[in-house]
Amino acid sequence: MAYTITHAHTCSIHVDRYADQNIPDLTGAVQDAKALWALFSDSIPGIDANLLTDEKASLINIEEALEKTLLGAVPDDTVILSFSGHGSDTHRLVPHDAELTDVLGSGLPMGRLAELFQRYQAKKLLLLQRRSARPRGTRLFPTRAGMNRKSDAGSGSSGE
Repeated sequence: MAYTITHAHTCSIHVDRYADQNIPDLTGAVQDAKALWALFSDSIPGIDANLLTDEKASLINIEEALEKTLLGAVPDDTVILSFSGHGSDTHRLVPHDAELTDVLGSGLPMGRLAELFQRYQAKKLLLLQRRSARPRGTRLFPTRAGMNRKSDAGSGSSGE
């Protein structure tokens, strides 16, 4: 049985560079985003395609784009969401403007995504997520003051 897309919305959010110099930059997320965005734009006629990368992927812009994408869909629409960037051990996506010392307050909680998913009307949702909780041997840990980076070097850990 072939899958037919009648109308689609996509929101691609990808961050390589972070405003806070204490959050390690990534490589490849923006390049992947542009390729994915081009694939969807070229392959699905009439797609409503939103792309947020680096500086444009601020917390407020991400929330607005997600709301527009999810809440603008009708039951027969297909919604495709993609995210590449850091995630935290506290279940947050880390936007470009996040602060390492306040990832709890400046990150996007997965619970917020769940709220939006419950409210949207489209029956078909594809979520593509490539997030890094341990970039280059570094993890983000919650503390009373916020989040701290800690190196895994010498911990015996061999990656993800």
